[in-house]
Amino acid sequence: MGSDVTSLTVGIPVTDLTAAVTWYKTLLGAGDECEVAPGIMEFQLFSTGWLQLLEGEQGVPLGGVVRFGVGDIEKRHSRLEALGIKVQPIGTVPGVVCYFNFEDPFSNRLCFYEQLE
Repeated sequence: MGSDVTSLTVGIPVTDLTAAVTWYKTLLGAGDECEVAPGIMEFQLFSTGWLQLLEGEQGVPLGGVVRFGVGDIEKRHSRLEALGIKVQPIGTVPGVVCYFNFEDPFSNRLCFYEQLE
């Protein structure tokens, strides 16, 4: 049985967003970045894979996040609830993406999202 995950976004914490954008552009040869939300810059690295830089304050635990793209966010949300996984409500960035956050049993931040087109 194959996975129905269609894309992947990995978010990593940084304390200086401007410096991090410059560094990752040099490291990865990444093209243009875009600000997807305040304090979050994103690079598309391949057709279905993105790197997000998440700005936070020095000394504040930031943690990373792994985001999985799916085709039906409501179905995925209901499935996780049925499995007894504590999920946040579905949020929406109008015209861009619907998403919900949750944690694995080891306190790692995870997210499922559906791109709106």
